[in-house]
Amino acid sequence: MKSKDKQLLALKKIILCLGNSGNPTMTEQKRLRVMRETQIMETLHHPHIVSMHAHFIDSEVKTEIKKGVEIDDEKNQNGVALQSEQTEEIERWYLCIVMEHASRGDLLHLIEKHKQDKEPINEDLIWSVCN
Repeated sequence: MKSKDKQLLALKKIILCLGNSGNPTMTEQKRLRVMRETQIMETLHHPHIVSMHAHFIDSEVKTEIKKGVEIDDEKNQNGVALQSEQTEEIERWYLCIVMEHASRGDLLHLIEKHKQDKEPINEDLIWSVCN
């Protein structure tokens, strides 16, 4: 995704809930915390913080096929019980955040990679991130 001034942007989608089933993927308290954090992110402007350009709520509906359900008293010619396919439409609600693209990844990813590789982070790299 690119902005009007051709800056590369990223879209982060955070699932808030599954609409039709009423099955929230996060608690109401956590959902409010996420929304508050999003509003705070909008106000932050600093060279070491990824800029947020916009946020919005979006939804999508997907049709999922459930495993077959046996049909009572019906069998195929080999005597195996027949099954019917059932589909279910699942509506998902997302918080979408349009933000500056961090081409070098985030600090957590860098730390985890070096931790996994059991390598110290080069001091010059640390200073380049901090300056």
